[in-house]
Amino acid sequence: MNRPEQDIILACGRVCGEAERSELLRSIPKRELDWDYLLLMANAHQVTSLLYWNLHTACRDQVPPQIFRQLRERFLAAAGRHELLTAELFRILDHLGKNGIRAIPFKGPALAHTLYENPSLREFVDLDLLVRRHEVFKALRLLIDLGYSGLPDCASYGEAEVLDREYHYAVEREDGQAFVEIHWNVLARHFVLPVPIDGWWERAGTALIQSRSVPNLSAEDLLMALCCHGCKHMWKSLMWSIDLAKLLGRRPDLDWDYVFREYGAEDLRRIIFLGLNVANIVLDARVPSEIHKKSIQDRAAVDLALQVKATLFEHHGERGGLRFMRFQSKMKSRRMDALRFCYRTLSTPTLTEGHGVLHHLCRPLHLLRRLSAPPRK
Repeated sequence: MNRPEQDIILACGRVCGEAERSELLRSIPKRELDWDYLLLMANAHQVTSLLYWNLHTACRDQVPPQIFRQLRERFLAAAGRHELLTAELFRILDHLGKNGIRAIPFKGPALAHTLYENPSLREFVDLDLLVRRHEVFKALRLLIDLGYSGLPDCASYGEAEVLDREYHYAVEREDGQAFVEIHWNVLARHFVLPVPIDGWWERAGTALIQSRSVPNLSAEDLLMALCCHGCKHMWKSLMWSIDLAKLLGRRPDLDWDYVFREYGAEDLRRIIFLGLNVANIVLDARVPSEIHKKSIQDRAAVDLALQVKATLFEHHGERGGLRFMRFQSKMKSRRMDALRFCYRTLSTPTLTEGHGVLHHLCRPLHLLRRLSAPPRK
Protein backbone atom coordinates (compact mmCIF):
# COMPACT_ATOMS: atom_id res chain seq x y z
CA MET A 1 0.00 0.00 0.00
CA ASN A 2 1.35 3.41 -0.99
CA ARG A 3 2.01 6.27 1.38
CA PRO A 4 -0.35 9.21 0.77
CA GLU A 5 2.59 11.30 -0.48
CA GLN A 6 3.25 8.66 -3.14
CA ASP A 7 -0.41 8.60 -4.11
CA ILE A 8 -0.28 12.38 -4.65
CA ILE A 9 2.73 12.10 -6.96
CA LEU A 10 1.14 9.26 -8.93
CA ALA A 11 -2.13 11.20 -9.24
CA CYS A 12 -0.21 14.16 -10.70
CA GLY A 13 1.31 11.88 -13.32
CA ARG A 14 -1.83 10.14 -14.48
CA VAL A 15 -3.17 10.97 -17.93
CA CYS A 16 -6.76 11.94 -17.17
CA GLY A 17 -9.05 14.94 -17.22
CA GLU A 18 -8.38 17.89 -14.92
CA ALA A 19 -11.61 17.29 -12.99
CA GLU A 20 -10.75 13.64 -12.37
CA ARG A 21 -7.23 14.48 -11.26
CA SER A 22 -8.46 17.25 -8.95
CA GLU A 23 -10.94 14.85 -7.37
CA LEU A 24 -8.17 12.30 -6.84
CA LEU A 25 -5.93 14.88 -5.17
CA ARG A 26 -8.68 16.28 -2.97
CA SER A 27 -9.58 12.77 -1.79
CA ILE A 28 -6.12 12.15 -0.33
CA PRO A 29 -6.02 13.28 3.33
CA LYS A 30 -3.41 15.98 3.86
CA ARG A 31 -3.37 16.38 7.63
CA GLU A 32 -0.73 13.72 8.25
CA LEU A 33 1.36 14.35 5.16
CA ASP A 34 5.14 14.41 5.41
CA TRP A 35 5.61 17.43 3.18
CA ASP A 36 9.39 17.21 3.22
CA TYR A 37 9.20 13.63 1.96
CA LEU A 38 6.70 14.68 -0.72
CA LEU A 39 9.07 17.38 -1.99
CA LEU A 40 12.02 14.98 -1.85
CA MET A 41 10.25 12.34 -3.94
CA ALA A 42 8.88 14.88 -6.42
CA ASN A 43 12.36 16.27 -6.94
CA ALA A 44 13.89 12.79 -7.29
CA HIS A 45 11.37 11.86 -9.98
CA GLN A 46 11.57 15.29 -11.67
CA VAL A 47 7.86 15.98 -11.26
CA THR A 48 8.04 19.01 -8.94
CA SER A 49 6.51 21.25 -11.61
CA LEU A 50 3.63 18.80 -12.12
CA LEU A 51 3.12 18.63 -8.37
CA TYR A 52 3.04 22.41 -7.99
CA TRP A 53 0.66 22.89 -10.92
CA ASN A 54 -1.82 20.24 -9.82
CA LEU A 55 -1.83 21.14 -6.14
CA HIS A 56 -2.34 24.77 -7.12
CA THR A 57 -5.31 23.77 -9.27
CA ALA A 58 -6.93 21.19 -7.01
CA CYS A 59 -6.26 22.00 -3.38
CA ARG A 60 -4.03 25.01 -2.79
CA ASP A 61 -5.84 25.78 0.46
CA GLN A 62 -4.66 22.44 1.91
CA VAL A 63 -0.97 23.11 1.22
CA PRO A 64 1.08 24.83 3.98
CA PRO A 65 2.16 28.31 2.79
CA GLN A 66 5.89 27.62 3.18
CA ILE A 67 5.59 24.41 1.14
CA PHE A 68 3.64 26.18 -1.56
CA ARG A 69 6.30 28.88 -1.75
CA GLN A 70 9.02 26.26 -2.19
CA LEU A 71 7.04 24.54 -4.91
CA ARG A 72 6.43 27.80 -6.72
CA GLU A 73 10.10 28.78 -6.56
CA ARG A 74 11.14 25.41 -7.98
CA PHE A 75 8.52 25.63 -10.70
CA LEU A 76 9.75 29.07 -11.75
CA ALA A 77 13.38 27.88 -11.68
CA ALA A 78 12.50 24.91 -13.90
CA ALA A 79 10.58 27.19 -16.26
CA GLY A 80 13.63 29.45 -16.46
CA ARG A 81 15.85 26.47 -17.38
CA HIS A 82 13.25 25.48 -19.95
CA GLU A 83 13.48 28.86 -21.66
CA LEU A 84 17.27 28.97 -21.54
CA LEU A 85 17.73 25.46 -22.93
CA THR A 86 15.08 25.91 -25.62
CA ALA A 87 16.90 29.01 -26.87
CA GLU A 88 20.14 27.04 -26.77
CA LEU A 89 18.54 24.24 -28.76
CA PHE A 90 17.61 26.68 -31.52
CA ARG A 91 21.16 28.07 -31.53
CA ILE A 92 22.65 24.59 -31.87
CA LEU A 93 20.21 23.45 -34.56
CA ASP A 94 20.94 26.61 -36.57
CA HIS A 95 24.70 26.14 -36.34
CA LEU A 96 24.59 22.44 -37.20
CA GLY A 97 22.13 23.08 -40.03
CA LYS A 98 24.32 25.76 -41.59
CA ASN A 99 27.10 23.18 -41.69
CA GLY A 100 25.02 20.48 -43.32
CA ILE A 101 24.03 18.42 -40.27
CA ARG A 102 20.38 17.60 -39.65
CA ALA A 103 19.94 16.80 -35.98
CA ILE A 104 16.74 15.52 -34.37
CA PRO A 105 16.07 16.74 -30.82
CA PHE A 106 14.35 14.20 -28.61
CA LYS A 107 13.37 14.26 -24.96
CA GLY A 108 13.77 17.76 -23.46
CA PRO A 109 11.94 20.57 -25.29
CA ALA A 110 10.67 18.22 -28.02
CA LEU A 111 8.78 16.07 -25.51
CA ALA A 112 7.64 19.08 -23.52
CA HIS A 113 6.00 20.73 -26.51
CA THR A 114 4.56 17.66 -28.23
CA LEU A 115 3.24 15.66 -25.26
CA TYR A 116 2.44 18.15 -22.48
CA GLU A 117 -0.47 20.57 -22.39
CA ASN A 118 1.79 23.07 -20.66
CA PRO A 119 5.43 22.57 -21.78
CA SER A 120 6.71 24.04 -18.50
CA LEU A 121 5.45 20.93 -16.68
CA ARG A 122 8.06 18.65 -18.29
CA GLU A 123 11.33 19.16 -16.43
CA PHE A 124 14.70 18.63 -18.10
CA VAL A 125 18.27 19.63 -17.36
CA ASP A 126 20.04 19.00 -20.67
CA LEU A 127 19.55 18.66 -24.42
CA ASP A 128 19.60 15.42 -26.41
CA LEU A 129 20.27 15.46 -30.14
CA LEU A 130 20.33 12.51 -32.51
CA VAL A 131 22.74 12.77 -35.44
CA ARG A 132 23.84 10.28 -38.06
CA ARG A 133 26.73 8.10 -37.02
CA HIS A 134 29.15 9.42 -39.64
CA GLU A 135 28.47 13.03 -38.57
CA VAL A 136 29.01 12.60 -34.82
CA PHE A 137 32.51 14.01 -34.56
CA LYS A 138 31.79 16.79 -37.02
CA ALA A 139 28.83 17.81 -34.83
CA LEU A 140 30.93 17.65 -31.66
CA ARG A 141 33.63 19.85 -33.21
CA LEU A 142 31.03 22.35 -34.37
CA LEU A 143 29.84 22.68 -30.78
CA ILE A 144 33.27 24.09 -29.92
CA ASP A 145 32.27 27.16 -31.97
CA LEU A 146 29.35 27.64 -29.57
CA GLY A 147 31.50 27.49 -26.44
CA TYR A 148 31.37 23.80 -25.61
CA SER A 149 34.28 21.74 -24.35
CA GLY A 150 34.99 18.17 -23.35
CA LEU A 151 35.38 16.39 -26.67
CA PRO A 152 36.51 12.76 -26.38
CA ASP A 153 40.22 12.07 -26.49
CA CYS A 154 40.47 9.53 -29.29
CA ALA A 155 44.24 9.20 -29.18
CA SER A 156 44.05 5.83 -27.43
CA TYR A 157 41.03 4.49 -29.25
CA GLY A 158 40.24 6.05 -32.60
CA GLU A 159 36.91 7.54 -33.60
CA ALA A 160 35.57 4.28 -35.04
CA GLU A 161 36.10 2.44 -31.76
CA VAL A 162 34.37 5.21 -29.82
CA LEU A 163 31.38 5.01 -32.14
CA ASP A 164 31.23 1.22 -31.79
CA ARG A 165 31.59 1.17 -28.03
CA GLU A 166 29.44 4.14 -27.01
CA TYR A 167 26.04 5.41 -28.13
CA HIS A 168 26.21 9.05 -27.06
CA TYR A 169 28.68 11.66 -25.88
CA ALA A 170 28.08 14.61 -23.56
CA VAL A 171 29.67 18.06 -23.69
CA GLU A 172 29.15 21.08 -21.48
CA ARG A 173 29.13 24.77 -22.31
CA GLU A 174 32.13 26.44 -20.76
CA ASP A 175 29.96 28.78 -18.68
CA GLY A 176 28.15 25.76 -17.22
CA GLN A 177 24.76 26.94 -18.47
CA ALA A 178 24.03 24.07 -20.85
CA PHE A 179 24.77 20.36 -21.10
CA VAL A 180 24.32 18.60 -24.45
CA GLU A 181 24.32 14.91 -25.36
CA ILE A 182 25.00 13.96 -28.97
CA HIS A 183 23.46 10.54 -29.70
CA TRP A 184 24.02 8.20 -32.60
CA ASN A 185 22.13 5.32 -31.01
CA VAL A 186 19.82 4.74 -28.05
CA LEU A 187 21.56 1.78 -26.41
CA ALA A 188 25.23 1.03 -25.84
CA ARG A 189 26.89 -1.97 -27.47
CA HIS A 190 27.08 -3.94 -24.23
CA PHE A 191 23.28 -4.23 -24.14
CA VAL A 192 23.62 -6.73 -27.02
CA LEU A 193 20.54 -5.30 -28.68
CA PRO A 194 20.92 -3.42 -31.98
CA VAL A 195 18.06 -0.95 -32.43
CA PRO A 196 17.31 -0.26 -36.12
CA ILE A 197 17.43 3.55 -36.21
CA ASP A 198 18.68 4.15 -39.77
CA GLY A 199 15.17 4.98 -40.95
CA TRP A 200 14.39 7.42 -38.15
CA TRP A 201 15.53 10.42 -40.21
CA GLU A 202 13.32 9.54 -43.18
CA ARG A 203 10.28 8.94 -40.99
CA ALA A 204 10.82 12.02 -38.83
CA GLY A 205 8.26 14.78 -38.90
CA THR A 206 8.32 18.19 -37.28
CA ALA A 207 7.28 19.65 -33.95
CA LEU A 208 6.28 23.20 -33.16
CA ILE A 209 8.39 24.64 -30.35
CA GLN A 210 7.65 28.27 -29.51
CA SER A 211 6.24 28.84 -33.03
CA ARG A 212 9.33 27.31 -34.62
CA SER A 213 9.25 24.06 -36.60
CA VAL A 214 12.01 21.61 -35.65
CA PRO A 215 12.66 17.96 -36.64
CA ASN A 216 10.87 15.44 -34.45
CA LEU A 217 10.83 11.65 -34.28
CA SER A 218 7.75 9.88 -35.55
CA ALA A 219 5.45 8.76 -32.73
CA GLU A 220 6.30 5.11 -33.34
CA ASP A 221 10.06 5.67 -33.23
CA LEU A 222 9.68 7.93 -30.21
CA LEU A 223 7.87 5.06 -28.48
CA MET A 224 10.92 2.87 -29.07
CA ALA A 225 13.33 5.59 -27.92
CA LEU A 226 11.36 6.17 -24.69
CA CYS A 227 11.13 2.45 -23.95
CA CYS A 228 14.87 1.97 -24.52
CA HIS A 229 15.74 4.89 -22.26
CA GLY A 230 13.43 3.71 -19.49
CA CYS A 231 14.68 0.12 -19.68
CA LYS A 232 18.31 1.24 -19.67
CA HIS A 233 17.71 2.98 -16.32
CA MET A 234 15.24 0.36 -14.99
CA TRP A 235 12.40 2.92 -15.18
CA LYS A 236 13.56 4.49 -11.91
CA SER A 237 12.19 7.96 -12.66
CA LEU A 238 8.42 8.40 -12.76
CA MET A 239 8.87 11.17 -15.33
CA TRP A 240 9.83 8.60 -17.98
CA SER A 241 6.64 6.62 -17.35
CA ILE A 242 4.63 9.83 -17.59
CA ASP A 243 6.24 10.63 -20.96
CA LEU A 244 5.21 7.23 -22.30
CA ALA A 245 1.70 7.46 -20.84
CA LYS A 246 1.23 10.87 -22.42
CA LEU A 247 2.45 9.59 -25.79
CA LEU A 248 -0.10 6.76 -25.63
CA GLY A 249 -2.83 9.22 -24.65
CA ARG A 250 -1.93 11.78 -27.31
CA ARG A 251 -1.46 9.29 -30.13
CA PRO A 252 -4.22 6.65 -30.04
CA ASP A 253 -3.56 6.29 -33.80
CA LEU A 254 -0.10 4.76 -33.34
CA ASP A 255 0.77 2.37 -36.17
CA TRP A 256 1.26 -0.76 -34.09
CA ASP A 257 1.71 -2.94 -37.17
CA TYR A 258 4.73 -0.82 -38.06
CA VAL A 259 6.03 -0.91 -34.47
CA PHE A 260 6.07 -4.70 -34.27
CA ARG A 261 7.27 -5.10 -37.83
CA GLU A 262 10.18 -2.69 -37.44
CA TYR A 263 11.04 -3.81 -33.91
CA GLY A 264 10.18 -7.46 -34.41
CA ALA A 265 13.19 -8.99 -32.67
CA GLU A 266 12.03 -10.75 -29.50
CA ASP A 267 14.13 -8.68 -27.12
CA LEU A 268 13.08 -5.41 -28.79
CA ARG A 269 9.46 -6.43 -28.32
CA ARG A 270 10.19 -7.16 -24.68
CA ILE A 271 11.56 -3.64 -24.22
CA ILE A 272 8.30 -2.26 -25.64
CA PHE A 273 6.14 -4.64 -23.59
CA LEU A 274 8.03 -3.69 -20.43
CA GLY A 275 7.44 0.02 -21.09
CA LEU A 276 3.74 -0.52 -21.78
CA ASN A 277 3.32 -2.65 -18.66
CA VAL A 278 5.13 -0.09 -16.50
CA ALA A 279 2.98 2.77 -17.82
CA ASN A 280 -0.19 0.73 -17.31
CA ILE A 281 0.62 -0.72 -13.88
CA VAL A 282 2.08 2.48 -12.41
CA LEU A 283 -0.12 5.13 -14.05
CA ASP A 284 -3.14 3.29 -15.53
CA ALA A 285 -1.97 4.40 -18.99
CA ARG A 286 -4.32 3.75 -21.89
CA VAL A 287 -2.81 0.83 -23.77
CA PRO A 288 -4.99 -0.47 -26.64
CA SER A 289 -6.68 -3.70 -25.52
CA GLU A 290 -5.15 -5.93 -28.20
CA ILE A 291 -1.67 -4.57 -27.50
CA HIS A 292 -2.22 -4.92 -23.75
CA LYS A 293 -3.13 -8.59 -24.21
CA LYS A 294 0.16 -9.14 -26.05
CA SER A 295 2.20 -7.25 -23.46
CA ILE A 296 0.93 -9.26 -20.48
CA GLN A 297 1.73 -12.53 -22.25
CA ASP A 298 5.42 -11.70 -21.81
CA ARG A 299 5.91 -12.96 -18.26
CA ALA A 300 9.36 -11.42 -17.86
CA ALA A 301 8.05 -7.99 -18.94
CA VAL A 302 5.19 -8.24 -16.43
CA ASP A 303 7.44 -9.39 -13.58
CA LEU A 304 9.92 -6.59 -14.20
CA ALA A 305 7.13 -4.00 -14.42
CA LEU A 306 5.83 -5.16 -11.03
CA GLN A 307 9.38 -4.86 -9.70
CA VAL A 308 9.57 -1.30 -11.03
CA LYS A 309 6.32 -0.43 -9.25
CA ALA A 310 7.44 -2.03 -5.99
CA THR A 311 10.77 -0.18 -5.92
CA LEU A 312 9.70 3.13 -7.48
CA PHE A 313 9.85 5.08 -4.23
CA GLU A 314 12.91 3.46 -2.75
CA HIS A 315 15.77 5.83 -1.92
CA HIS A 316 16.38 7.38 -5.30
CA GLY A 317 19.75 6.58 -6.81
CA GLU A 318 20.28 3.30 -4.93
CA ARG A 319 20.09 1.13 -8.01
CA GLY A 320 22.96 -1.20 -7.24
CA GLY A 321 25.16 -2.85 -9.83
CA LEU A 322 23.94 -6.39 -9.11
CA ARG A 323 20.29 -5.38 -9.36
CA PHE A 324 21.05 -3.69 -12.67
CA MET A 325 22.74 -6.83 -13.99
CA ARG A 326 19.85 -9.05 -12.95
CA PHE A 327 17.28 -6.67 -14.40
CA GLN A 328 18.97 -6.37 -17.79
CA SER A 329 19.75 -10.09 -17.94
CA LYS A 330 16.07 -10.86 -17.47
CA MET A 331 15.34 -8.67 -20.49
CA LYS A 332 17.17 -11.23 -22.65
CA SER A 333 15.17 -14.07 -24.17
CA ARG A 334 18.32 -16.14 -24.76
CA ARG A 335 20.74 -17.14 -22.01
CA MET A 336 23.71 -16.64 -24.34
CA ASP A 337 22.72 -12.99 -24.88
CA ALA A 338 22.41 -12.51 -21.12
CA LEU A 339 25.92 -13.90 -20.67
CA ARG A 340 27.24 -11.69 -23.47
CA PHE A 341 25.61 -8.67 -21.82
CA CYS A 342 27.24 -9.43 -18.48
CA TYR A 343 30.64 -10.05 -20.04
CA ARG A 344 30.57 -6.89 -22.16
CA THR A 345 29.30 -4.78 -19.28
CA LEU A 346 32.09 -5.93 -17.00
CA SER A 347 34.88 -5.89 -19.56
CA THR A 348 34.26 -2.90 -21.86
CA PRO A 349 36.14 0.23 -20.71
CA THR A 350 34.59 3.67 -20.87
CA LEU A 351 36.38 6.58 -22.52
CA THR A 352 37.91 7.57 -19.18
CA GLU A 353 39.29 4.11 -18.42
CA GLY A 354 42.49 2.56 -19.68
CA HIS A 355 43.31 -0.73 -21.36
CA GLY A 356 46.01 -2.08 -19.02
CA VAL A 357 45.98 -4.96 -16.59
CA LEU A 358 44.75 -2.71 -13.79
CA HIS A 359 41.73 -1.86 -15.90
CA HIS A 360 40.65 -5.50 -16.04
CA LEU A 361 41.13 -5.87 -12.28
CA CYS A 362 39.34 -2.64 -11.35
CA ARG A 363 36.65 -2.54 -14.03
CA PRO A 364 33.95 -4.28 -11.90
CA LEU A 365 34.53 -1.79 -9.05
CA HIS A 366 34.36 1.18 -11.44
CA LEU A 367 31.20 -0.26 -12.97
CA LEU A 368 29.38 -0.85 -9.70
CA ARG A 369 30.18 2.69 -8.61
CA ARG A 370 28.95 4.11 -11.94
CA LEU A 371 25.77 2.01 -11.98
CA SER A 372 24.94 3.04 -8.41
CA ALA A 373 25.00 6.74 -9.34
CA PRO A 374 21.62 8.31 -10.22
CA PRO A 375 20.99 9.01 -13.92
CA ARG A 376 21.29 12.61 -15.00
CA LYS A 377 17.71 12.69 -16.25
